[in-house]
Amino acid sequence: MSDLIEQHIKSVSETGIPILNRKMGGDGRWMIYAPEGYQGTVYKSGLIYEHRIIMEYYIKKNLTFNEIVHHKDGNKLNNKLENLELMSRAEHTSHHDPEPEVVSIKCDFCGVLFQRNKNQTYKKYEHNFCSLSHSVKFQMREMHRTATIKHGTQSGYRHGCRCDLCKGYQNDRMRIYRKTKNKIKQGVV
Repeated sequence: MSDLIEQHIKSVSETGIPILNRKMGGDGRWMIYAPEGYQGTVYKSGLIYEHRIIMEYYIKKNLTFNEIVHHKDGNKLNNKLENLELMSRAEHTSHHDPEPEVVSIKCDFCGVLFQRNKNQTYKKYEHNFCSLSHSVKFQMREMHRTATIKHGTQSGYRHGCRCDLCKGYQNDRMRIYRKTKNKIKQGVV
């Protein structure tokens, strides 16, 4: 690592004052250009997260994907060493979301009460279901309930209409299907 990078790391980690130019990442954290031969995660733009290289410098090893550098005070721009803490990905997740809140919801298809984590409930949907199959069955029931039946068609017969027109259309379709099937068996087609 070059002397300039080391000076920048020491300056930021002790006083918070940068020596090198740094850029703001899309997630609101400082990024700097990766030094020559850097072995950690480098993004396409050639930038690396400043807090990760500071932690790597002080623990004297490259961080793995599973290692997270946590900002203790919650300020992502404060990269002083006293504010940084090394955690595993699982520890970091449990630190920010210790125990999810559980809510009871009624299934709109079967009416059974079931429990789900609050962060897994979707406010943009007007219906809640205890399973995927109940969601599909509910949608099918609603589709059949609101469908307009065109008489004398196969779709009318499928939607439950059993009038003479729909039955006749279905019988004609089956007759044509059987004739074609028999011709294929006989090798005519």
